[in-house]
Amino acid sequence: MMCESSDGFELAQKDLELRGPGDFFGTRQHSIPSLRAANLYTDIAIASEACEAVNKVFEEKTEEASVLYNAIASMFELRFGRKMGSL
Repeated sequence: MMCESSDGFELAQKDLELRGPGDFFGTRQHSIPSLRAANLYTDIAIASEACEAVNKVFEEKTEEASVLYNAIASMFELRFGRKMGSL
């Protein structure tokens, strides 16, 4: 694949397809993925749609956006031990 393309995104997609996502938040880079809600390779379209939908909610700056952002920020802080920026 590396001889056929110099597009980093294309190479990353092929690597994800072949080796899987590894440990998304850790150091493991192989074996059975721990993400059970989705397959990062085959579900890329729906993940992209979800990301766009969340960004649209944030752009509206409504109470719903604030609640959603605060929930995400709390989970981020619990997982990484540091705060996210403000909305």
